[in-house]
Amino acid sequence: MTSRVQEFCSGISVIKTYIQEQEERKKFTNDNQANVEVNKQLIRANSLFTSLSQGIVGLSYLISIVFGSILVMKSTISLGDFVAFNTYLSLLIAPIENIGKVINLLQQGKAADNRIRHVLSTEPTIQDEEGVTSITSIQGTIMIRNLSFKYQRSKESALKNITVSIPKGTSLAIVGKVGSGKSTLVNLLLRLYNPPKNSIFIDDHDIRDVPLKTLRSSVAYVPQDNFLFSSSIKENIAFDPNPYENEQVFHAARQAHVYQDIMELPEKFETELGERGLSLSGGQRQRVSIARALIKPSPIIIFDDSLSAVDSKTETNILNTLRTQMKSRTSIIISHRISTIQEADQIIVLDKGEIVERGTHHSLLKQNGMYKKMFTQQTTEFLSPSLNGRKILIKKRRRS
Repeated sequence: MTSRVQEFCSGISVIKTYIQEQEERKKFTNDNQANVEVNKQLIRANSLFTSLSQGIVGLSYLISIVFGSILVMKSTISLGDFVAFNTYLSLLIAPIENIGKVINLLQQGKAADNRIRHVLSTEPTIQDEEGVTSITSIQGTIMIRNLSFKYQRSKESALKNITVSIPKGTSLAIVGKVGSGKSTLVNLLLRLYNPPKNSIFIDDHDIRDVPLKTLRSSVAYVPQDNFLFSSSIKENIAFDPNPYENEQVFHAARQAHVYQDIMELPEKFETELGERGLSLSGGQRQRVSIARALIKPSPIIIFDDSLSAVDSKTETNILNTLRTQMKSRTSIIISHRISTIQEADQIIVLDKGEIVERGTHHSLLKQNGMYKKMFTQQTTEFLSPSLNGRKILIKKRRRS
């Protein structure tokens, strides 16, 4: 029931937009009713236990008094024995009742303990393997050789025979349709999933032989969903084990072109964000995420469609800054916008998990393939249907 309420609160804007309040109330009512039924069972069990225990106590007293009185009248036992027996019986009743209550609490505690132990004993699927090398730093050279990958419950391979070399300090851009395997490739580089052995190499080391701590501390990552925590903007930008000075945070915000937006907020960098950073706009969240990646002194930086929510002017300003930053870093950029990736040292085009084209921006345009088609779709000028009897020329720029 708590999980249901949390989901409602997180998605309240979507619920209101689609007028689903009544349906969601029904779901909550069903969960609440299930909770009520379970509590009823608990109350019945407790009531039955209490009633039986008290009934047994009363019955034992009744038997003791009736049978003991008969024995006293027959002079089988003395009156003193009879009184002593009932005194001992009354002294034993309370401990026996408490034993039952303790057993009841132990049963509830055992159930809770099993749930907690199940969580704590769960082994992470991705962890350092035996024989991992003692690598403490990464230079940034990436080599991918014949990489094929398939998710556990999927019949089709997400990636097929991917081979690409990214020398230190160069940039790779990845474009393709939705579901072509772009984010999967990045997830494997971060080892959010384990790639096959001898398929991805970092500085000539198999990525599975590199300690996870070393690998992930050497990669700055800007994800698609731009997750922000319910803390201050400053803490979100400086989200790293290494401490950062205020000026470093301000500098990163300037590089991501979000500094002025932050300074317009009431508490500036100390402004507390709501859940998942929803108090900021989509473009602001993206730029805060970019600032979080830029402040991290890592040799590898990855942008996963991280400029989709900003306008063209802001995008141009950010790209100019990033080009300076990326000169000293190995960079991987995933984007649907050709304008974002056309300055990359090499570009690969993915389709159904395979590399169908590769080259630079200008060489790919000469190939007249998928890349040129995407470029044309995003930059072609066309005549719109008439509006009030007039033809309007619109420059079309959209995601492929």
